[in-house]
Amino acid sequence: MNKTAKQCCSCKQVKLLSEFGNNKSRPDGKHSDCKTCRKAYNAQRDPYRNDIKSRPTKAMAQLSLSHQEYDELYQQQNGLCAICGLPETGKNQYSVKHLAVDHDHITGKVGGLLCYRCNTRLGVLEDQVFYSSAISYLARYK
Repeated sequence: MNKTAKQCCSCKQVKLLSEFGNNKSRPDGKHSDCKTCRKAYNAQRDPYRNDIKSRPTKAMAQLSLSHQEYDELYQQQNGLCAICGLPETGKNQYSVKHLAVDHDHITGKVGGLLCYRCNTRLGVLEDQVFYSSAISYLARYK
């Protein structure tokens, strides 16, 4: 074997180094599995990873919302925000963010799925003192 190819630990095929992802912690600077095998493994491990409708699992656990219930809400809303009617465009380090699960912070009752922008704006509206102060501020500068 030469320095332009290596064997994939998963499929055991010898492939060009360009077919392996970068990994600075390895001596050769490449992952031990080829990109094809890593992609298949990641898809099997977490089918919602890097997907626009990946689920907000932490919020779901806190609200006792099942994956099926989230998916049903997502389908009912056609993958769009319940307030503005647009798809999520905010990004995290991996991909487009998931739609947030809106809920009443006192009762825990689930509303709909919201984009990041609408969800944060709604949070501001719930703070009546801030909302009143913001209106006063805007009125002063008109």
